[in-house]
This record gives sequence, structure tokens and C-alpha cells, in this order.
Amino acid sequence: MKYLVDSREMQKYDANTISHFKVPGLLLMERAAIAFVEELHRQNVDLTEVLIVCGSGNNGGDGLAIARLLFLEGHAVTVVYAGNKEHCSESNRVQQDILNAYGISIYMDIPEKIRPTLVIDAIFGVGLSRDVTGEYADMLCRMNELSGEKAAVDIASGISADTGAILGTAFRADLTITFAFEKLGKTREAKSRFYRLIDYGEQHLNDEGKIEYFAVSLPDFLIFDEDYTKKNRAHCCYLMALGNIGLQNREKTAEFLKEALEIEPSHMMATLYQK
Repeated sequence: MKYLVDSREMQKYDANTISHFKVPGLLLMERAAIAFVEELHRQNVDLTEVLIVCGSGNNGGDGLAIARLLFLEGHAVTVVYAGNKEHCSESNRVQQDILNAYGISIYMDIPEKIRPTLVIDAIFGVGLSRDVTGEYADMLCRMNELSGEKAAVDIASGISADTGAILGTAFRADLTITFAFEKLGKTREAKSRFYRLIDYGEQHLNDEGKIEYFAVSLPDFLIFDEDYTKKNRAHCCYLMALGNIGLQNREKTAEFLKEALEIEPSHMMATLYQK
């Protein structure tokens, strides 16, 4: 059984490690950065060109440390600072000084011509409790639109560590590398997406096919209402199968894939998942 923590618990664990066990915060940050980079290698992530966007808190400090480690490995790294450098955490400030000492530039905006193979989000950590708006929201949207795989440090910015809700807008991470404990919001947010797939399929399973217009430019391609209704039902079964895959419900997954293929034997994605 996994123990999942919320934002307040995780912050208490960090504070206790620093105050009671006398482990310096910078050491925790370094260990987190090392673990993050090691996991990138284990996942065979393409590190040809890396963009790291860092906030002004300790999550951003983790990102700055990660940038240094990747730079020292010889990777092309671009560091962007999203936040006010004058109002950063002390550990964040130290990490900025270290990057400056190594001659690693810190930009205040994403370079226009960058084409990263990996975008790393280190803007907000588990302490985020308000909606992401303004310049931060714009930054996350631009990061999501960039090419390359997306990885988040500890938790994707814009996701509540307590509930998994999207706070206004969020970084769309392909990979989230978390530290110490898996965050409750990360698991809840993922499960909520799987349940939404199932709910959508159930709600629209028996919808009747409706054709709003017909393309007369393809004379040999005819679609009848009955066929369209069947295609919709097959697609809804496929969506419910996907949701159950995420929830690790094998019996339901097999049931819905089977029904989708009985309705539409040529359904390519259902065929692939059944294999």
C-alpha cells in the first residue's frame, strides 16, 4: 500500500527534516535534483536540447539545480526564470548564484527559436493553492505548446497537490518525477481523468447518429444514420475501456474492448489494446 501525502503534510516533512534532523535544505535540494536527473536517464528521455522553466520558490530551486547537473553532463540547457528574483526563497537565491558562477545564463522569457526535446516545469511546487493567472498562465500555455517531451518536478504546476484539481491552467506533463512521497493530488487528478472517460462513454453510449451535412464531393463514400450510430457506440465502448485501463480494472477493460470490436471489427485502436 502506498502512503500519499497532501501539500501540508509534505511541507511538514521537509521542515522536520531540516529543523529536527539538521539536514540542510540545500542538501535536500541537491538530492532531489540528482534523483530527478537519474530518473530522466532511466526513462531514456531525449536530452539533446533541454528547456527548464523555474519559479522563485524551492521547486524553482530544484529546477535550477537540475539545470546545473544537466549542463555539467554536457547537455544544451536553457534556463528561464518565471517569477520575481527579488522575492525568491533563500535556497533559490543560492542556486541562482551557483548557476552564475558556472556561467549558465538565466533568461526571463522563453527564446523564440528554441525547439526543445525536453521541457521541464519547475515553477510551482506542492504549496500552490490559488488559480494560476496572468503571466504565469501565459508561460504554462507557451510551455505546453512547445515541441518535445514534458516533465514536471515533483508535481505539475497548476495541479493542486491536495485535490488534483486544475487551478486555472496547468502544465501538461508526460512525466512527473516526485520526491519522498507520491502526492495525493497527482493520483486523484489522474484517476479523475479516467473516470471522466468512463462517464462520457456511459452518457453518450446510446446517442443516435445525426449528420448535419453531407460532402457530395465523394460520390462513392456513403454514411447512413445506422452506421454512424454504431460507430458512436463502438467509440464510447473504446473510451470506457481506456478509462478502465487507467484504473487497472482488467475485466471491465476486456468487456468494453470486446464490445467495441463486435460492433466495429475494424476499430484500429481497440484492436491494438486488445493485443
